[in-house]
Amino acid sequence: MSKKSVRLALVGLLAAAGMFTVATPAAQAATRGYADCNQAGQVCMWEDGGAQGDNWVTRSGAKTGKWEIPAWNGDNEISSVLNATKYCLTLYSNDGWTGRTLTLRPHTYLPNMKTGYNFNDDAESYKLYSC
Repeated sequence: MSKKSVRLALVGLLAAAGMFTVATPAAQAATRGYADCNQAGQVCMWEDGGAQGDNWVTRSGAKTGKWEIPAWNGDNEISSVLNATKYCLTLYSNDGWTGRTLTLRPHTYLPNMKTGYNFNDDAESYKLYSC
């Protein structure tokens, strides 16, 4: 077995064990920081407070609409939100735009949805609309 084959096998074992990850260009593009999201005028939602952790939602602020947060990609995991758009953003605690709501005015950042909002890890769907 060549050294290259041994290295590839080792990387595969470490990745399978969760000890090593390879960031693909698509994964790198999906992970947006606060500054990038704000500059691009987007809606971004992160798994952890302070715009940290996995960036589960990145939505252009170019148009209004309704969206679900995918079940395996952020559904019930959102802890911080940036609405850097010119629209209002309403988060819903259930799929299908139902349940409890939390509304953010344009150009609003909630770094910690635990404190004062009682909406941590609750968002399942959202909409952008003129307000």
